[in-house]
Amino acid sequence: MSTDNTMTSRMASGVAIHSAIVSRGAYSVPRAPGPIDLHLDANEGTVVWDGLEDCIHEASNLRRYPSASQIEAALAARFGVRPSQVIVTAGGDDALDRACRMTLSPARSLLLPEPSFEMFRRYAELARAQVESVAWHGGTFPCAHVLGAITPSTGVIAIVSPNNPTGAVATSQDVDAVCDAVRAAASSSLVIVDAAYAEYAEEDLTAAALRHQNAIVVRTFSKAWALAGLRVGYAIGAEDLISCLRVAGGPYPVSGLSLAVASRVLERGHDAMLDQVRRVKANRDVLARSLTQWGAETQPSQANFLLLRTQRAAEIHAALASRGIAIRRWTNRPGLEDALRITIPARETDFSRLSSALESVIVPTRTIKHV
Repeated sequence: MSTDNTMTSRMASGVAIHSAIVSRGAYSVPRAPGPIDLHLDANEGTVVWDGLEDCIHEASNLRRYPSASQIEAALAARFGVRPSQVIVTAGGDDALDRACRMTLSPARSLLLPEPSFEMFRRYAELARAQVESVAWHGGTFPCAHVLGAITPSTGVIAIVSPNNPTGAVATSQDVDAVCDAVRAAASSSLVIVDAAYAEYAEEDLTAAALRHQNAIVVRTFSKAWALAGLRVGYAIGAEDLISCLRVAGGPYPVSGLSLAVASRVLERGHDAMLDQVRRVKANRDVLARSLTQWGAETQPSQANFLLLRTQRAAEIHAALASRGIAIRRWTNRPGLEDALRITIPARETDFSRLSSALESVIVPTRTIKHV
């Protein structure tokens, strides 16, 4: 029998299972109790796409396996690269999983500024790799600490910008510094720039990542493009790295219908996406100022959400749920026990409802408005 200590855990059926599977539950977002009709806990976009019905007819030959070549070519043209430098995946998550799977091992670790997107840690553990954590609770990207933590066994360095859940950002200079340090040390590390929220940021790090052969950038249609249900993401990088990403996963990760809809939105929906981004950013800044006036602790964000720190996290989470509003709370992540992440609505009616509900909960003396 194998002596690999990562396979020592067993299910009740007696089948040996990877310990990273047995020790964790499946990923799920804790849902607020009660009926919810305003979902602000998953950072989805809110663009209302019209005229997409004909995509169903364009993708009607569902007996054939799908091809992503058309949308990969369109994305390549948009970012000024060759189609062979783009891979479309089942959401950005699939690209991250592939990248971790092709680079990490028990001997090669993930270097992760945290708190950050929690799936990075899961994907590393599934690859049987260790995670080396650098603190990044907000503010300036901890570039010096990241550079100081790079070792010969570092397999992946993750830069999530804007960072989830804090909304803090790295800069193109940070990306250059990390990639240059890896190269100068003759390290074989891969730098992953997770740019899921890039459309909301003041600086898009895609161009910075593409300057380096040892980096890839991962993006998605789930956030600013408001197509989370389609599960369409993509990675861009050097041709040989993207070729390896293709090998590291299944050959048909995205359905033909999803590809058709994403292609249509990419072709015709850029202005609508930018309008949604503009409204979200404006509402984000208004809410940040309001929270400060109400005495709540928040921090600058360049994403489509704000992170609220409060000892009343459970109370506020439940109070908003009782009003039909879901926001994100963590109960099992160290350092986030007092945190609430609030997705910013683009629609003014939703934003007004959220603001009023937050004010009534955070500043309860202002809720006495009954006649």
